[in-house]
Amino acid sequence: MRIILFCLLASGVSSYAPVKYMITNCGKYVYVLTANIIKLEMINSMPSHCLVTIKTSDIGLDIHNTSSRIQFLHFNVPCDEGRVRLYGFTEGDGSYCNGNAPTTFLKSRSDQSIIAFDKYHTNSDYSASFELLVTETHNGDCGHLDFSCKNGGCINDVLLTCDGNNNCGDDSDEQAVACIWFLPVVITVPIVTVCGVCCFIVIILLYKRNLRRQSQGKIIQ
Repeated sequence: MRIILFCLLASGVSSYAPVKYMITNCGKYVYVLTANIIKLEMINSMPSHCLVTIKTSDIGLDIHNTSSRIQFLHFNVPCDEGRVRLYGFTEGDGSYCNGNAPTTFLKSRSDQSIIAFDKYHTNSDYSASFELLVTETHNGDCGHLDFSCKNGGCINDVLLTCDGNNNCGDDSDEQAVACIWFLPVVITVPIVTVCGVCCFIVIILLYKRNLRRQSQGKIIQ
């Protein structure tokens, strides 16, 4: 199963962190297997209260003790427009708006955490927005498709290295050693894919040529 997941991710190298929008996920779970970006773009139809539950539990994969690391990549929430509330983190639970937004990584206490947004009705011209990077991490021995962060955590896909996002929380996935590890993966996957397609085409052509020969032999007889 992990090999299948790896191949699926490798086929779309540029999509390390798919975007999930707050407004379309209110009251829902967002399942994070590798990394996601939770994005708020304030519009008038945004409900007054929007709560999204992040879940990083094992879904068909042999991974345990999972949790999430979050970091705001962008935060613009004027205090007269609303507040962001965070729950389920070892540090950082609370209510935030411009001026007191978290500037460091926060780690969840378990495989579930909550991101909520309260919209105030004091302003009709809303401008509030944020982008939140959420990365699944787990403790213990890192698997052969994992990247081992210097801080002891495992992020469960080597494709999260050298993507411009600090998924580990200590920047070790963006450092030179990680990028050297990442390079063979980027080069090998396309080469193997192209070779596989070429082999498939050759087999089909040989099969068709063999059928034509058999057909011609029957006509001669």
